[in-house]
Amino acid sequence: MKWRMNWKWWTAAGLFFSAVGGVLGVATWVLSSDWGLHWALQQASARLPGSLNVQSHQGRLRGPITLEGVSYKQDGMDVHLGRVELEWDPWHLLRYEFHITRATLTEVEYRVVPSATPAKEILLADFSLPLT
Repeated sequence: MKWRMNWKWWTAAGLFFSAVGGVLGVATWVLSSDWGLHWALQQASARLPGSLNVQSHQGRLRGPITLEGVSYKQDGMDVHLGRVELEWDPWHLLRYEFHITRATLTEVEYRVVPSATPAKEILLADFSLPLT
């Protein structure tokens, strides 16, 4: 009976540590591969409210990262970056910080584009502040 409890415990512990090791292995692979950077750029492009395009990218998600031909368009603005070189420390994300160690931007263009939809008029409510 005692042997069966030990066997079940060791099996459960082995499965748990295998799962944790698998998750850490996949996370390491995503951070250390070119595919991880490509995947992150696809996710950013899908989730941003505007249109993000990157002509080419090199590097790993954990850095250094080089992006060329970056353009972002949203209502009212158009941003183009010829080249972006970025080094950052992903471990700071565990402390809810985004720590950039080096960033180089070349050929930066920012244009304000007239919006296709007219801006709505904002009406402020009448109010008075008590002054003493």
